[in-house]
Amino acid sequence: MKTAFKQNILNSVSAVIIAAAVNNTPASAQSVLDEIVVTAQKRSENIQDVGISITALSGDQMKELGYTGVREINQQTPNLMIADLGGTPTITLVTIRGVSQNDFIDHQESPNAIFQDGAYNSFIGGVGSQMFDLERIEVLRGPQGTLFGRNSTGGLIHLISKRPSEEFEGYGELTYGSYNQVRGEGAISGPLSDSLYGRLAVVYNRHDGFVKNFSGPDQSNANSLNVRARLLFEPSDMTEVLFTGTYGRDFKVQGPGYIGVPGVNDLLFDANALPLGRPPVNQAEYDQYCTLFLGEVVAEGQQNCFGAPATGDSFSGNFNPSFFKRESYGALLEIKHDFETMTFTSISDYKHIDKAYDEDSDTSAVVHGDFTSDQKSYQFSQELRLSGERDRLNWQVGSYFLKINGDFITGFDSSTIPSAPFSFGANNQNPFKLNTISYAFFGQVDYAISDKVKLIGGIRWTRDQKDFEFHGNCFEEVAGGCVANGFVLPGSVQDTGFTKENAGDLTSLDQSAVSFKAQVEYTPDADILIYAGVTRANKAGSFNASIAANFSIADVPFSQEILTNYEAGIKLTTFEGKARINAAGFYYDYNDYQAAVFTPDLTNLVFNVDARVYGGEVEFVVEPFEGTTFKLGASYLDTLAKDVPIFGQNFDQQLPLSPKWTVNAMLRQEWPTEYGRFFIQGDANFV
Repeated sequence: MKTAFKQNILNSVSAVIIAAAVNNTPASAQSVLDEIVVTAQKRSENIQDVGISITALSGDQMKELGYTGVREINQQTPNLMIADLGGTPTITLVTIRGVSQNDFIDHQESPNAIFQDGAYNSFIGGVGSQMFDLERIEVLRGPQGTLFGRNSTGGLIHLISKRPSEEFEGYGELTYGSYNQVRGEGAISGPLSDSLYGRLAVVYNRHDGFVKNFSGPDQSNANSLNVRARLLFEPSDMTEVLFTGTYGRDFKVQGPGYIGVPGVNDLLFDANALPLGRPPVNQAEYDQYCTLFLGEVVAEGQQNCFGAPATGDSFSGNFNPSFFKRESYGALLEIKHDFETMTFTSISDYKHIDKAYDEDSDTSAVVHGDFTSDQKSYQFSQELRLSGERDRLNWQVGSYFLKINGDFITGFDSSTIPSAPFSFGANNQNPFKLNTISYAFFGQVDYAISDKVKLIGGIRWTRDQKDFEFHGNCFEEVAGGCVANGFVLPGSVQDTGFTKENAGDLTSLDQSAVSFKAQVEYTPDADILIYAGVTRANKAGSFNASIAANFSIADVPFSQEILTNYEAGIKLTTFEGKARINAAGFYYDYNDYQAAVFTPDLTNLVFNVDARVYGGEVEFVVEPFEGTTFKLGASYLDTLAKDVPIFGQNFDQQLPLSPKWTVNAMLRQEWPTEYGRFFIQGDANFV
């Protein structure tokens, strides 16, 4: 358990100027809470009128909270956990209501979809970039398979960028912080002609490493650049064409390293069982082991053969140079045309990512054990949608196509450890490929049978086709040749590979699934919404590709998971519009949940088991006085994965990254001035 507390006092000249530019109406003139407009059902609606558990943060709110990356929004969002693997954005793991991505290899997709401006981002290594120039973020909890499709079993996060403006506007911000952080963000927007508008936004961020390295450059620094250009063309009142081009680059920086005694050291002790048959427990035993293992004695106060200092400090150590670098770019074209009775929408999107990562896993200044990964992937998606409304009816139908091609390499480098007598001093690199094609057809209807009761029904059919091949290279000695050791089991995929020649039809996956939504909503008056329903969504199956693939050919593919959600909730606006209370409770029935275990031989294996989750969340916001805002959120979870096989026995396990309780709060006091707004704000969260 940990508690995080942060207080922001924004009274700089730049903050005041920006506030004056975006809001010339004094805060004291606002007597009720502002309406929050979301597009959770692919149309603009008041958040209080949507029967989905949603948290929405505006771009201004995120600036005032100091949020610059996706991983920070969980601080004020119940039942949301976001973590960057190793402290860098090489892999971003999103957990919504206990539903998480359990395998951290680049080719896997998350069960919580990330959308940017209406387009799906399949890369779990491509969503942890800087946030900038956003209109808002929407977090939708619960399965969203009907309208948003596959891999939204837990929910989704939608980042919506600011659109080109009809009037000229712009802003610039510059931040200097600890560890010599320099962050600059700016945008310029306005008309280019009578029917063409443009917007250009840029953010640059860099800081020194905050993990002290006694043997070289400090770890976990940052140096990134992101650019977004948007063009809006309106040839008529009925048609608009919006183009978005993006570019992002994380320049090569120092990657993370393990602190203290990592699991890999115990793994080496256990694997070799020499000379003690167990890991060392005191200085004399470390000396005995390390003399045999590396031909050297551990200095007094160090805790392993790799020279890790026993400082007890989580932010210092001895590390060999590791790194993280990433380049991405994309293009999105959205076309809308209003007919007399319906609206046509087309969203075409292309994304590309090129990423490399090296992680010091042995806590030393020498390459005794480094995890490495490389990725070069692209994706293309196309959505076509028709929507309309008539009297009491809202409807939409559509189709979706997705193609993902990826080339990957994972590896473990222990080349500086002598192989004798341990048969370990070796290096492996495992190249593999995964190609995906997915297509779907969907529709949803909302029908108000009376002024107070609405029925919602939706269905989506999805088909996923995947082709996979894995080339498991042996652990190769520096001098050449393969090392026969306990980390490569004869006959395993690491030994034989996984191709059409030896695995046949197992290298291809072809599965379909039906997602649906059935819900009833009751509005006794304009300030209350009560809803209850059943929703279902699927996450596509895939293939295992571990650092050391010590499993059989039959264990490589795993099936899709299907989540059925039973949920009820209430949304209430009260105190004459000055307060809102939104609450929801749910029960998840998981069929073929994609669980994972990490074994001592560096094998990460995903397999299917059944699971269940139940819990709820509540959000409360009130403006009791002019200029005063208080927010409070809380969530509860109880999770269980059933009969997870661990070392030959089955155990029931809690789902990862699923804390039983979370609490978040924010208090803000604002004063209007002739120059804009002056405010003091504090926020806290408990996990």
